[in-house]
Amino acid sequence: MYDLASFLGIPLPYAVGIMEMLWHYASVNTPRGDIGSQPDEAIKQACCFSRKAAVLVKAMADAKWIDPDPDHRYILHDWPDHCEGAVLQLLRYRKHDFLPVYGKSVNDRTKILPDSRATREAKAKAKAEVSSEEKKEGEILPPNLDEQFLEYQRLFGLVGNPIAEDFAQGSFCWRAWCVLDFDQRTQAVASLRERYTAGVSVLHKPDSYLTKREYKRPIRAAGDSGKHMTTEELAAL
Repeated sequence: MYDLASFLGIPLPYAVGIMEMLWHYASVNTPRGDIGSQPDEAIKQACCFSRKAAVLVKAMADAKWIDPDPDHRYILHDWPDHCEGAVLQLLRYRKHDFLPVYGKSVNDRTKILPDSRATREAKAKAKAEVSSEEKKEGEILPPNLDEQFLEYQRLFGLVGNPIAEDFAQGSFCWRAWCVLDFDQRTQAVASLRERYTAGVSVLHKPDSYLTKREYKRPIRAAGDSGKHMTTEELAAL
């Protein structure tokens, strides 16, 4: 995982989040392990990656998380050994199996399932012990579980005219939020709070407010004389 973070130039927790989202996507769309059957752009969107799709796929391959394959372009590295139990159930239901290139079947994995479960529990425990410093450096949470995103949604409802679909998972706003770093998210929330305090409305849609960096613009409100006041002037009143 350190290699992936290094190749992409991102913090380690970001790299962990990218791989977790890839595995979740693969468990539904490519349970046999043939991740290369999906377009690079689909992989990029599944991982909420903001840069070019080719950059992400190359970094995953260089870090050995996906392996080149002549028939499927790429396959997930050691997928039969590490996939979740739900993948096994899905393959059995569809009467499918892992790709022959792995040399392992669903039945082989069943025999080692208790050990795999113990391994997953150990990983979950280790993840829970991540230091607070690492979390401060930018651990990624799904926006629908992110307290900042929920606060952004609440405040936008006070100063704008959004609808529920604007904040649904997979919406343009959801995607725009994913690519912001912690400082940008904090600034976006703070700007809405300032607008609410100043009585200033937002005419943009929630996603445009983020993508057009409207949260960086100074807030102005009309005074009694018609002259616009800055946030600092409002605070002094």
